[in-house]
Amino acid sequence: MKKLIIALFGLCAFAAGVFAQTHQEILDRMCQVVNEGETKGLSMVIDMKIPIIGTLSSTIISKGDKSRIDSKLMGKQIIVWTDKDTEWEYSGVDNEITIKTLPPDKKTEAAENLDMFDGLTVGYDTVLNKETDTTWEFRLNKRRDNTEKDDPKRVDVVVEKGTYLPRSITTSLSGVKMTMRNFTFKISEKDLTFNKADFPDAKIVDNRN
Repeated sequence: MKKLIIALFGLCAFAAGVFAQTHQEILDRMCQVVNEGETKGLSMVIDMKIPIIGTLSSTIISKGDKSRIDSKLMGKQIIVWTDKDTEWEYSGVDNEITIKTLPPDKKTEAAENLDMFDGLTVGYDTVLNKETDTTWEFRLNKRRDNTEKDDPKRVDVVVEKGTYLPRSITTSLSGVKMTMRNFTFKISEKDLTFNKADFPDAKIVDNRN
């Protein structure tokens, strides 16, 4: 029995060594999962706490060249749909839909938000603050040799074990605190496509070229 117990402990130690992951490997895997999910359809919520104004909460869904951003601030809704070359913006303030042509090389807001997952840890030192049975909680601290002015000083990342999905990503920049959360991959084509029939009373302003 004693030999069996020793053998089992040895096996566990070997397995721990085989499956041990560095901080970088965990975060790289998380970014890979998000980027792969975006090609199939990705949804997430972004909360932005803005001084004086309050909290702006947006749900962003994207798939390929299409995206949709639903935002609500002070009880008023704004929805923006985009495809490869067109943007539709609904304003709940004046019940108006504005349509315009996008410049060929212009990135949508949804695409810009996802850009942060490319090289997330570049220019940062990573610390594992806490590990639970279900998550890793990292803090990314901006290095002194990182001269990118738009990079925040600190980013807090919570990664789910098993799925490698981010549970939350929190940072602050220019006094605005931003949290990304509720990452999922269940997107329908209907969710991404503007349909005038959903806004029968809205005024249409068509500014397309």
